[in-house]
Formats: sequence, structure tokens, C-alpha cells
Amino acid sequence: MEQEIFNVSHPFEHGGNIYRLAEELKMQERKVIDFSASINPLGISKKVKVEIRKHLKHLHNYPDPEAKRLRKWLAQYHGIEQDMILCGSGSTELIYLIARTLMPRRVLIPAPTFSEYERAIALQNITPLHHPLPQGEEDSLGIPASLTGGNSLKIPTLLTEEGKSSEIPSPLRGEGKGGGVIPGFSHSNRIDIRHLMLNKEKGFEINPDEFIKTMEGKLPTPPLPPFSKGRQGGINNSPLITYNSSLSFDVAFLCNPNNPTGRLLVKHDVKRIADAAKELKCYLVVDEAFIDFCPDESVIKDVGNNPYLIVLRTMSNFYAIPGLRIGYGVFPVHLINFMKGLKEPWTVNNLAQRAAVIALKDRVFKKETTKLIAEEKRFLEKNFRKNGIEFFNSAANFYLLRMDNAREIRNYLMKKGILVRECSNFKGLDSTYLRISVKSHRENTILIKELASLLKRQG
Repeated sequence: MEQEIFNVSHPFEHGGNIYRLAEELKMQERKVIDFSASINPLGISKKVKVEIRKHLKHLHNYPDPEAKRLRKWLAQYHGIEQDMILCGSGSTELIYLIARTLMPRRVLIPAPTFSEYERAIALQNITPLHHPLPQGEEDSLGIPASLTGGNSLKIPTLLTEEGKSSEIPSPLRGEGKGGGVIPGFSHSNRIDIRHLMLNKEKGFEINPDEFIKTMEGKLPTPPLPPFSKGRQGGINNSPLITYNSSLSFDVAFLCNPNNPTGRLLVKHDVKRIADAAKELKCYLVVDEAFIDFCPDESVIKDVGNNPYLIVLRTMSNFYAIPGLRIGYGVFPVHLINFMKGLKEPWTVNNLAQRAAVIALKDRVFKKETTKLIAEEKRFLEKNFRKNGIEFFNSAANFYLLRMDNAREIRNYLMKKGILVRECSNFKGLDSTYLRISVKSHRENTILIKELASLLKRQG
């Protein structure tokens, strides 16, 4: 049996961990070829590098907590009101802030999709019984830390199809795959997370009509626990049940283009979903982390006309500055001040604020990026077909691949210093799926040659 270099089965594991692979292989981090994180292969804009160097001397100053200069430029860039914009340490910070602000009880999430939506909701519903203790000490109830691991939390339960609560593996303890229908981390604080399972046979596309019906409460029957025999990842293909207004949602998440599938909903369809959410008084959070690769499909300008629409953006992927951690969200005005009161101060540093402004101004960089990504996607798709590799159409700078021996391929590539994204911890996917980013032609050529060589040997 092939030995894995490191385990990536944790439900909230992400790509881009070059540090762990470099440590395992005892190689320099810069020599790892990282296809697991979907970052612009051009790297950081030259103009952004100049701006960063210029402002290193100002690091003795605290950053502007309101990021006024950046918000001004974002407002001009998108043609929206500055007061609707909130900046964060990547859009992920804002996902958690949304969960903390809205405290929803019923949440709709497609699957597969970005795992942090579910994790953010789950973390708002943990009720500590008492604080963690050093090993050897007892808590106020006389329970020693040796029995609790120094960490006392109420155990999450899952609502089964029979309506009974049972203890489930907790992603917060590194167990299971999370998800399913999770109605509570305490007796008084119940939450219902439902997943709209996307169909592989339909290319994992999101059907807007089905999404709207599900928001209305025309839900599939609750999935079995992810560890139930005969079901993988809690996937449920049963028909929609009869309408029930008590099953309407407080919040729905929509990643567009979707991660990890790369599938895109056109603007018209997203606006239909947003209009339906408005009628239902359900907040729709549209995560446009990869929309810069297809900017005409953004609904960011529609937030001003819809008090239930939230749009998130990041500078990490298209602008290749994930290490600076800069993202932003456009929110209905009535939410902004409340959210500011719950947000930590100074989460966007000086260099990130300056770099983001220059990145937005750099039209040459955007043009070169669009050209390069289009060329390299044609190259990759041609070679996927040539080598009999199943892939799904993508509007972003990455592809979801399906290969029966995906885990073996991942391990083989890792030993070569090539990191790809194993997808078994995405709800609705399994160990036969990999995600790879679009990189430079040299790096893409290396990947294709290694894949072709391995597949040829395997016959």
C-alpha cells in the first residue's frame, strides 16, 4: 500500500501548505511546485512590489482601522458607495464576522463548496462548560483535565432521519467530515445546516431554480450521518419534500465561481436567487473569490438594491497576495455599523492596504493575467483529453479532476515536490478527486509530463 507523506483528511484542511511538504521532503520551500493553491501564476505585480518597499519605513505606525483610502478606491473601482464596504484580513475573516453578526439558526450551503462557511457557523454555536485547564488540574465541577483533555465543550449532536439526536464526530475535534444536519451545540442554541448536494453527472452545476426551491423550504430529507453505511459523505439523492415554511433559511451561501468545481452561475441567475432571497428575508452571501477571472458576472453592484444580499471579494487569488491577507465585503448599509462593533481592530495591515490600492490600478497586470490564464487553460485541457483525464469545465484558474487512483497520483507527485489539492474532505467528493491550479507554462508542462508518465506506467 502506498504510504502517504502526510494526511490531509481533516475536514477544514486547505491548499497552499508548502511548509509541511518542504519539511517532510527536507527541501527548500521555494522549490515546491504548488498546484494546491489557486494563485495567479504571474505572482505579485511589479508595481505592488515597489509600493510595498516604499512603505516599509512606515511600519512603526498602526494601520488605519477603517482602511479609508482602500475603501475609497474600491468604491470608485466598483461604482458603489464607500459606506457599504468593509475590509478584512482576507474574505475569510468576513465569513466569520457574518456568522458572528447574524447568528443564523437555519443555513443553506451547496456541496461541494468552500468549507469555511460551515465551520464559521459551527464555531458560533459552541457552548463551553468551563475554560480549558492545564494538565493535572481540576475544573470547578471537580473534573480533572486528564479526562477532558483540558477542554470542556458540550458535544454536538446530529438530527437523524428519525428525528433522534445522537452524538456525531466533531470537525472541531478533528473527527469525521462535519456537516449533515447539525441542530445544536447546546440545549438552547440549536442550528440546522442543510446542504444542497450538487450532481457529478451534471458537472456539479448549481441549478438556480433548485437553489431557490430549497431556500423556500422544499428540502431533501435530512442526510444520514457521514459515517452511515451505504452513504458517502451524507449524500442524499431523495426527492424534495412538501413545502414547509418552518424550514425557511436565515442565511444561504453561494460561492461563484464555485470552489472546488470552478462552475459559474451567470449574473442573471445569481440575481434571480438574490431576488428570491429578498422575498424570503434570507441573507444570501455570494462569495466572489474567483470572480476576477470572469468579472462581467459579478453582482457586487446589486447590493445597494437588495438589503439581503452580501458580496465578498478577496485580493488573494487574482492579485497573488494571499500572504498579505486582504479581502473585502459589500454589505447592506443597515448591517455595516453593527458589524464594525463586532470586528477586531487593525486586522488589515499597512502594507496590505497600500498593495491593494496599487493592484486595483494596475491594468497591465490584469490584461496579462487574463491572456496567460486563457492560454494555459487551453494547454491543460488539451493534455487532459490526450491523457484520458476527466475534468470539469471551470470559469476560474483551477480544475477539478476525477481519477480512480487520485490518491496514489497525489502521493507520487508529492514525492516529486509537486503539491496538488486532495478533495476527499469536501462534502460530496471523495478520494478520487483532485484540484489543480493553472500555473506558468513551465510548471504546467512539468505536471502534465509527470501525470502522463505515471498513467502510462499504470497502463
